[in-house]
Amino acid sequence: MVKQLLKAMNSTRKGNRTVKQGTAWLSDNGWRVGQVDRPKRFARKGNVDLFGLFDAIAVKGKQTLFVQFTTNRPHTHKKYVEWSLDHGPAVQLVWYDRKGFKIFWYMDGEKTVEDLRK
Repeated sequence: MVKQLLKAMNSTRKGNRTVKQGTAWLSDNGWRVGQVDRPKRFARKGNVDLFGLFDAIAVKGKQTLFVQFTTNRPHTHKKYVEWSLDHGPAVQLVWYDRKGFKIFWYMDGEKTVEDLRK
């Protein structure tokens, strides 16, 4: 029992790992990534996302991409589809434990999926 507790990863560490891996994936694909939320040790509300939706902004040439990182399940797609209609492309990078990324692209009100899991 104790070994299981020691091996368990808390949600903050898991989230930080997802952001790190997602940022690395975007960088490897030519995007320059700026993180939006900053951990605040004594914050009452926790981290605050950009526009309540995004963890990072990625830039590639003249393209701008709004990025949300999440672990094991995506957030609801409706908000991101609506965002893409009014403001431009967005992406949700979902890390599945021990499997890899599933990527949801939102452009012009349409959702497409790219599955990179093993």
